[in-house]
Amino acid sequence: MDSSQRSRRFAIFSGLIGLAFLVLVSGFFNLQVLKRDYYLEISLHNFVRPVTRNPVRGLIFDRNGRLLVDNRPSFSAAVVPAHAKESTLFRLEEILHLSDQEVRKKLRRAPRFSPTIIRRDLDDSTRTLLEENQYFLPGFELNLDFKRYYPPEVNSPHIFGYIGEVSEAEQKRHPQYKAGDLIGKTEMVQVDDIMSVTETAGHLIDGFGTRSRAYVQVQNGCDHRCTFCIIPYGRGNSRSVPAGVVVEQIRRLVDAGYLEVVLTGVDLTSWGADLPGTPRLGDLVRRILKLVPDLPRLRISSIDSIEADPALIEAIATEPRLMPHLHLSLQAGDNLILKRMKRRHSRDDAIRFCHEMRAARPDLVYGADIIAGFPTETDEMFENTLAMIRDCGLTWLHVFPYSPRKGTPAA
Repeated sequence: MDSSQRSRRFAIFSGLIGLAFLVLVSGFFNLQVLKRDYYLEISLHNFVRPVTRNPVRGLIFDRNGRLLVDNRPSFSAAVVPAHAKESTLFRLEEILHLSDQEVRKKLRRAPRFSPTIIRRDLDDSTRTLLEENQYFLPGFELNLDFKRYYPPEVNSPHIFGYIGEVSEAEQKRHPQYKAGDLIGKTEMVQVDDIMSVTETAGHLIDGFGTRSRAYVQVQNGCDHRCTFCIIPYGRGNSRSVPAGVVVEQIRRLVDAGYLEVVLTGVDLTSWGADLPGTPRLGDLVRRILKLVPDLPRLRISSIDSIEADPALIEAIATEPRLMPHLHLSLQAGDNLILKRMKRRHSRDDAIRFCHEMRAARPDLVYGADIIAGFPTETDEMFENTLAMIRDCGLTWLHVFPYSPRKGTPAA
């Protein structure tokens, strides 16, 4: 083989190597430059991530086989921060009626590649709309879970408690939880140290009762010491939930479709006494009605009539969205028994309150708690209670036979 043939073959071989190198460089250029965004999008979805699936909680029956606690399907809107585009967030805020600040606050403290729930318990119309648009919402996921359902004819939530989404403050105390996790919301205190609890009560409860009525516990504990009552020794002194927190909770309930909210508490009319500025229950009621205009109905549970403040009385008389229904903690209608019970009102106080409030709002109806058979109560004293029931115009009664509680003065 002469030198010219070797040169020609070397040139051909060099050309082939150069061509292969050019093809390789072109491929890299196509991957890294021309189609970078396409392959980046694919790579972001090409990974394995743990997906948490909460087990369905068990049903609870009473000894007669009656269902006390059930489960119902509940859909949640979730976002994977690493995959979500600005257009996704904007559209979700529009559909779910969330502010940009609310959404970004949740995503800011969330893991980048884990779905973070931004709205729970979607109604059917919202869920359908999201399903129809899911293809155009990269980074959005619709999660199916199960929520506790309490049949309306069984008043069981007070017994079985509730769970809720972990808050930022709870995350700091319990770092094992992440944003969106559900945890128990019952208050954790030592029974023998209950009187030392001074923190603001965290008892807000997300909707139960019926599909349209939700209860919000805004107060817990009691500063009074009625001689028959053991509650202060189990619940501690009175603690109130700040008005701003209550308003925000009620807004969430209204957004979730609830038409009526009932304010509850162990000693509801003592709300605010432990808060800065010592606001009163009437101030809370007026604030709720003003700041949550979409709430159709607000209802107050049991109150102590002698502690009803002027703002509350005015709201009952003038606010049509405040339901004309009061349940009064009266207990007895004889002055001596009331004194021995260490109640703060007299028989005449109760009758006067009922007459004055009904004069201000004629459609107002009353219920009341009555204890029968309190120690030293005579037939004549009991007749005074019956007469008070007629004089107050009570519509329905919760009547309890006196039962001694160990450690109380009356026992």
